[in-house]
Amino acid sequence: MLEQEKFKKNFMVNESIIKGKWKETKGALQRLWGNLTDDELEKAKGDFTSIEGTIQKKYGETKESIQDKLSHMFEELEDKVVQAKDKASNTVDKVQASVAKATENVKDKLS
Repeated sequence: MLEQEKFKKNFMVNESIIKGKWKETKGALQRLWGNLTDDELEKAKGDFTSIEGTIQKKYGETKESIQDKLSHMFEELEDKVVQAKDKASNTVDKVQASVAKATENVKDKLS
């Protein structure tokens, strides 16, 4: 029962990321379960209860097995989001440093 609660907690935390990154989520789901169609995934559109049911029907997997795979997928997607945020932050830092340097150069030339 604790695993089920952990999955639900992880799902709730990741739900906004997944819905915001639906294209990547669909791709990850299709890599895990290749027979899921775009139509089935679009119909579910982020409703993982519906996706779980579809996977159970098509593959005969247990809920626990599906949830384990989804949890791993969530972690991978979350890691990608964190990496993208870090990369964006580094870019902003570089731009701010360049602007500061350019500002100093202009001040030096005007003095």
